[in-house]
Amino acid sequence: MPSTQTHAAFWSAFWTLAKPYWVSEGRRRGLVLLLSVISFTLALVWVEVQFNDWNNLTWLGLKASASHIFSSANVGQWYCIESHMKLNDAGQSNGVQELWINGTLEAQA
Repeated sequence: MPSTQTHAAFWSAFWTLAKPYWVSEGRRRGLVLLLSVISFTLALVWVEVQFNDWNNLTWLGLKASASHIFSSANVGQWYCIESHMKLNDAGQSNGVQELWINGTLEAQA
């Protein structure tokens, strides 16, 4: 998911392109540009929804691990962090997500 800065940068760049049309007699061209961007964005969302298996999505979410690697007591220590993922078979929720820290399974979905 894009960050807030990415969204801000996009709209800033978009307004830089659209503003000359919006504040002049070319306001109609600015509106056409705006509608084109909106249409393109909606088309991308439609493609993403059509070709992804959202109904069978499983993720680790906010599952906590037993290792508190970000606590101030662990500053300067090295950790081996591994992630294992196996994709779903089409139409099934049989994928795997695992978080391993120092060879120990910490979270699983």
